[in-house]
Amino acid sequence: MDMQLEKYELMEWLININDKSIISKIKKLKESLAQEPNGNIGLPQELELLLDQSMNDSKSGKTKAHVDVMQEIKAKYNL
Repeated sequence: MDMQLEKYELMEWLININDKSIISKIKKLKESLAQEPNGNIGLPQELELLLDQSMNDSKSGKTKAHVDVMQEIKAKYNL
């Protein structure tokens, strides 16, 4: 499976989690990864570029309100 698709599917799954214990476990995993010997796992260059682009889009007003995005998701997935 394509890595980008896997990441997207993980993000979709994470967005829909309502179980606090699962969220807690994911946070603990994230914290443990951040404590690796190098002090940080670092971000892949692709992600850094995407984050930079996202920040620029946000600054220039090329964003959607959370409410609008959630309405689109609900309509798309019949939620």
